[in-house]
Amino acid sequence: MKEVSTLLNRTIKQLKRHYTAKEIRDEVKRYSAKNLQTYVRNKANVFSVAKDKDKIVGVICAFTEPSRLCWIDWIVVKKSYWRNGIGSMLIRDLEKTANGRWDKIRCRTRISNMRPSNMFEKLCYKKLSTLRRRVHKRDAYTWEKIMKNSLN
Repeated sequence: MKEVSTLLNRTIKQLKRHYTAKEIRDEVKRYSAKNLQTYVRNKANVFSVAKDKDKIVGVICAFTEPSRLCWIDWIVVKKSYWRNGIGSMLIRDLEKTANGRWDKIRCRTRISNMRPSNMFEKLCYKKLSTLRRRVHKRDAYTWEKIMKNSLN
């Protein structure tokens, strides 16, 4: 869990352009090794890692709601592994996990951070809404994908 926490925290700390200092502190605390163990044990949360040999190079954290909705909280890929499809693979694996459990998967991306927005577009997520200064006083997109198995 320490390796995952380190990857998450290093990435979060590098997002100064998109997050305030307080937001970064809060997220780093939220994803400490101790808190991450609690997160993983919670059955309402979904957690998966991508590995290269024995090294963790990516992680996805998501939580579910009783309304059959899954929210992607974080997708993190080690910078030296960017542009290798790891983020997309983590999302596709989450979609396979959905398999009748959820009707929709959603996430939010900062408008100022185009990389994740481009990835969600490629993976056929629809831009559901644009939130102006509503997510920690920053602009964000809400993305959604309706799972095929929910279209009965």
